[in-house]
Amino acid sequence: RCFLTLTQALCQRLGGSPYGPAGTGKTESVKALGVQLGRFTLVFNCDDTFDYQAMGRIFLGISQVGAWGCFDEFNRLEERILSAVSQQIQNIQLGLRKSTGEQKAQIELIGRQLIVHQNTGLFITMNPGYAGRSNLPDNLKKLFRSVAMSKPDKELIAEVMLYSQGFSQAKPLSRQVVPFFDRCGAGLSKQPHYDFGLRALKSVLVSSGGLKRSRLVDNAGETLSEEIVEPQIIVQSLRETIAPKLVRPDVDIMRQVEDEVFPGVQYVPAELADLKQAIRDIAAENKLIATDSWMTKVLQLYQIQN
Repeated sequence: RCFLTLTQALCQRLGGSPYGPAGTGKTESVKALGVQLGRFTLVFNCDDTFDYQAMGRIFLGISQVGAWGCFDEFNRLEERILSAVSQQIQNIQLGLRKSTGEQKAQIELIGRQLIVHQNTGLFITMNPGYAGRSNLPDNLKKLFRSVAMSKPDKELIAEVMLYSQGFSQAKPLSRQVVPFFDRCGAGLSKQPHYDFGLRALKSVLVSSGGLKRSRLVDNAGETLSEEIVEPQIIVQSLRETIAPKLVRPDVDIMRQVEDEVFPGVQYVPAELADLKQAIRDIAAENKLIATDSWMTKVLQLYQIQN
């Protein structure tokens, strides 16, 4: 449905505007369509630093090379910028409509005359639910065809990612790890830095892939059942990726959820003996006392970064 809406918008020489919550595949859908059609797609993350001139220069380059421009979180721009930018977008779309066959129409952008490449495409993505977002002016809304992106199929995404990371038990594990995130999002306290959406899920799965590969190297020659080892790897990744970000009362709740979703699976922490000794040596050199809680936080910082 998203591809159909976007391709129809392109045929009408309009822009496409997927909107919805974070992690629903808005930007990735535009990029995937570009790959399918052989179009070079550039993604720009809009923020307060973008002004009328900056947007004009971007439009100028995209229009001349025939690339696709996807402006992520477009409604983060100030309303006065949005209103001014709408005229630039309208000029590009008029140039696309007037150019037929060998007849090329010239347009003006930021004081320069140019011919718009026929392959040019403009797309914007929006997340209306976030604070600090502007409302699109009516004259800008009519230049884009909107498509709602409401809910991603997290289990299917998790399954594919786990297979790509080398997990043989991807299907049953995806049916466990996705409910784990959903229950944490619903049951833990509300903190500004908490994220139990698709991005956090993907980071855990990528981390799990790294842990699996490191175990293959460390335990070369050992024959352990994948049905036992792979759930342990997922639990280890959850503990080392999610738990360090939680406030203290939520850690116990997370472990309860973990025990319910992964019954009988034990957390097997990484050894990291050499790293621990190196930390103690450096702490001693700097006249510091390496307490257990301090060591835990240093190791958590190391594991999150890796």
